[in-house]
Amino acid sequence: MERRQFIYGTLASATALSLGIAFWPEPVSIPAPLDEAQQWLFVALIPVVLEGAAPAQRLEQQAPRIAVAVADLIATLPPGVRQQLAQLLGLLQQKLGRLVLTGSMLPLAEQQPTLLSQLLDDWRFHFLELIRTAYAGLRDPIMAVWYGDPANWSALNYQPPSLGGAR
Repeated sequence: MERRQFIYGTLASATALSLGIAFWPEPVSIPAPLDEAQQWLFVALIPVVLEGAAPAQRLEQQAPRIAVAVADLIATLPPGVRQQLAQLLGLLQQKLGRLVLTGSMLPLAEQQPTLLSQLLDDWRFHFLELIRTAYAGLRDPIMAVWYGDPANWSALNYQPPSLGGAR
C-alpha cells in the first residue's frame, strides 16, 4: 500500500464516520401514555368497541374510567409498541392524518357512534395490513381492560379457576 492510498483511505473513513454520526437518528423519547385529547378519543371509542358487552348507558358512564385504565395499560407496553401507538394517535389528532386515515377532518371524538363503528369495521377488513394493525391498536387495549376486569366476568358466566389446594 502506498502512502497516498493510506491517506485517501484514512480521509474517506473519517468522512464516512463523521457523516454516519451526524445522520444517526437520535433516540426518540417515548411519550407519556395518553394526553387529554387521546383519552377523549378512547372515551368515544369505548362504547363503540364494547357495543353489546354491556348496556350502552353503563358503557358511556364507565368510559372515562376505562380510558384511564387503557392509559395505564399502554404505559406497560414495550417501548416500540408504545411508540407505534403514539404515532397512530398523533396522526389521528392531525387534520391531514385524519383525512388520510378516516376520510374526514372532524376529530374522531366528535363523530357519531355509528360513523365510528363503520370506520372501525372498514379498518378491520381493510386490504392494507397497516390499517388492520391500526384497528387492532385501538381496539385491543380497550378489550383487554374490559375483559381483564373481574367485575365484568359475571356477565360472561365466567368462573375463574380456584387456586386452592384441591387434591
